[in-house]
Amino acid sequence: MAEKHGATDLSSLAKALDQEIEDHIDSLEKKPYTEGFSEENWEKEIENVPLFMTKSPNEADYANNPALAAIQKIKYDEDSTPVEKAQSYKEEGNQYFKERDYRKAVFAYTEALKENFDDDLLKVILLTNRAAAQFHIENYQSCMMDVARAKKLKPDHLKALIRGAECLLKLRKYEKCLDWCDMALKISPTDKKLLETRTLADQGKRKQERDERIKAKKMKQKAEEKRVLETAIQQRGITIKNIEAPEDYSEGSGHEPIIDSDGVIHWPVLFLYPEYAQSDIIADFNENHRFVEHLNEMFKEDEYAGWDAEKKYRAERIEIYYEDMSSRKLNRVMPDMTLAEAITMKGYTLHPYTPHFIILVAGSPFKDHYFENFARVCQQMFG
Repeated sequence: MAEKHGATDLSSLAKALDQEIEDHIDSLEKKPYTEGFSEENWEKEIENVPLFMTKSPNEADYANNPALAAIQKIKYDEDSTPVEKAQSYKEEGNQYFKERDYRKAVFAYTEALKENFDDDLLKVILLTNRAAAQFHIENYQSCMMDVARAKKLKPDHLKALIRGAECLLKLRKYEKCLDWCDMALKISPTDKKLLETRTLADQGKRKQERDERIKAKKMKQKAEEKRVLETAIQQRGITIKNIEAPEDYSEGSGHEPIIDSDGVIHWPVLFLYPEYAQSDIIADFNENHRFVEHLNEMFKEDEYAGWDAEKKYRAERIEIYYEDMSSRKLNRVMPDMTLAEAITMKGYTLHPYTPHFIILVAGSPFKDHYFENFARVCQQMFG
């Protein structure tokens, strides 16, 4: 059984208060009175007096103010009943709520609910109050859990129903929000805030359903486009690295292949420059266009990429390759070839769905190094 606060306990608190007063008086006798109330500091000083405090105290206040600690200890004395303690915590939580210190309010209401009492109405009030505090700090899931518990204890508690409806609106659970609104409106049919919440929920539900229909339509269209594309790829005899490509088959390039009204595929093509660890994406490479057309546009005379320190990447010096892992070789693509011809060459494997090509400079030391390194990697991989 817990030890009760008796005369000895209260006596020690009283002595602490008396000692504080005596120490203060002693300090007044030793020096002129300079720290008392004045026109400049009276509001600050009186705020330290528990009776006149305008804000709820925090833990530091209790530690530094014996008078406040004494009141706190008496307030939650073990002689009090669980209901009395819960009521005290509720009042404290209400004060925090008024000050918009919602986190402390949540703590106070939680402490109240920990008390072992049988008053269901008080439990409902505490749960609804805590839900309101949770709502203000945007803890909507916690808010919803509290109002659901309150509703279970008292299905016709109007505040719990209203708070639940508002919370469900924030969570965009419009169907459930409408249900809670309708339950509350049976109790208070003309509640302006409730009617407004229901209107917003109805509008939200309609928009949500419309958005879902649009999304479903787009997904269906996307699936059909992908099916048509894959059929066209198979008809062209293109080998794909992995047919189980992700839904977004731009593979990180931000672009996707499309088929125009003439049945021509327009590919996003990736040029890789391993010498400088750089890359270029050609967003729309018509399968019937030749590589030289793009190279002449990308590497114009007297115009160089910022990373090309030696200014050697010129259209006439560039060589295009792809990795042929089946024969373990780097195969060359001639500039006058079309993209359609290149990606149907022997050993070419398409990365879904962005063709990749390696760009090297003819006669450069790096080209020789790259070929040697590729052969070494193949040897390690395949023996």
